[in-house]
Amino acid sequence: MAALDGYFKRVNPAFAATLGFTQNELLAKPITELIHPDDLEITVQALQGLGSGQDCINFENRYIDNQGQWHWLSWRCPALSENTSQLYAIARDVTDYKRSAAEIMYQATHDPLTDLYNRAAFDNELSNCLLRAQRHPTNHVALLLIDLDDFKQVNDNYGHQTGDQLLQALAQRFKNMQRKNDFVCRLGGDEFAWLAEANNIIAVEALLGRILKELQKPVPLEKVTLKVSCSIGASLFPQLSPGYQNPISSS
Repeated sequence: MAALDGYFKRVNPAFAATLGFTQNELLAKPITELIHPDDLEITVQALQGLGSGQDCINFENRYIDNQGQWHWLSWRCPALSENTSQLYAIARDVTDYKRSAAEIMYQATHDPLTDLYNRAAFDNELSNCLLRAQRHPTNHVALLLIDLDDFKQVNDNYGHQTGDQLLQALAQRFKNMQRKNDFVCRLGGDEFAWLAEANNIIAVEALLGRILKELQKPVPLEKVTLKVSCSIGASLFPQLSPGYQNPISSS
């Protein structure tokens, strides 16, 4: 039971046990102290809705327990009416479900070998980037396609395990050098794709230079240290000037 003043008025033992607090501790704390900061705004909106007659069904937010861990709770609560002055809510812990759903989504969008995004995630992100660029002409999208040279020889000479280690090592380098808004994925085999925001061709060439410099460094693996080379095709959308021809390439 709660009220619009932001405090619980009564909690049952099961709710207290879920969060690891005593019932008295929960009654003494403002509800906002228990809720994840990212969920505060939507929680306040839900409370305002309950106060104005809007029922709350399957509303989800995160509550902290006494060990500092977050629990996803799903709430059902009838709105206040003329005959009620308190909110009577039922909460269900859906943390395990949320975790399972997140894991399934992660597996669906990531390459299991390198832990980079996969082709399906890339196709979706590319479509979104192009749509954003069309809506906002100042936004430009740089697409880099990276293909390792002679990767088959690595597998033939050193075995597929070494080839996998090489892909994992290069993927880690890409992760380390990507910027906040960059999107790097493994398309398959020895092919990678890189989406980045770029305002001009100079920025694209600078990104190309950083990638090539990183790939030129020897790659120490379990049984051998390898040097790799690659071919990179680059394209910028939309074109910035008649003098710029898509695509450009570097190797």
